[in-house]
Amino acid sequence: MAEFVIRNTRVLVDGYDLSGKMNEVSLTANVDLVDATVFGSSARKRKPGLKSIELRGTAFFDSTAVDKRIYDRLGSTNSVISVVAHGTSAVNNEGNVAFSGLFLESEYTPGGSIGEMMMGNFAAMGDGQLIRGKLVAFSSKYTSSGDGTIFRLFPSSSGKAAYLAGHIMGRSSAGHEITLHLERASSSAFGGGLTTALTKSLTTTLVGTGIWETTVSGKSTDRWYRVITTVGAGTSGG
Repeated sequence: MAEFVIRNTRVLVDGYDLSGKMNEVSLTANVDLVDATVFGSSARKRKPGLKSIELRGTAFFDSTAVDKRIYDRLGSTNSVISVVAHGTSAVNNEGNVAFSGLFLESEYTPGGSIGEMMMGNFAAMGDGQLIRGKLVAFSSKYTSSGDGTIFRLFPSSSGKAAYLAGHIMGRSSAGHEITLHLERASSSAFGGGLTTALTKSLTTTLVGTGIWETTVSGKSTDRWYRVITTVGAGTSGG
């Protein structure tokens, strides 16, 4: 992706899309540099320590679309937050770079000056690592089963873990039961030797929340992934 001017950035907090109310967001990833200097050294030496992430955003005050959703999550752990940046209206395009992680929402400052728009600044600290990946599936409504687009998530077969961050924003009036399957393969042909890396059923209790699944306990050298959607006729899905 070439350089671009920020015009459309999607900010997803659990099962809510705050993008239409926000005009600023930043993600900071840090690594502690631990002093490893010994006697006799002429300069300091350092080693990489623990990683940390921080998210900060600014939104126009809205008592329901922003204020309540941020306020209710203050101090809550394991909020799933994703940021998808793009310079055009095609921010929902599958394949766009996305940053996701688990966060603890730690700060909320609503306010402003007379004659200006009421704003709300908020911050969240990472509760784990920041994952850089791709937007592999985006839909306002799933009504039928189907195979998702195939993406190469890893540049080499180095045995990495896959993460699945999901944001459940609502359910259709039909109440379809939906199951997501994350499949992996060693080649883009997705022929024989397919493996289901993750499976997650979406129920009505997940509406308004985020899901976070990982294959850390089962790393693979496969580089190609896709999301398969299975839509049933039940009434428990989103």
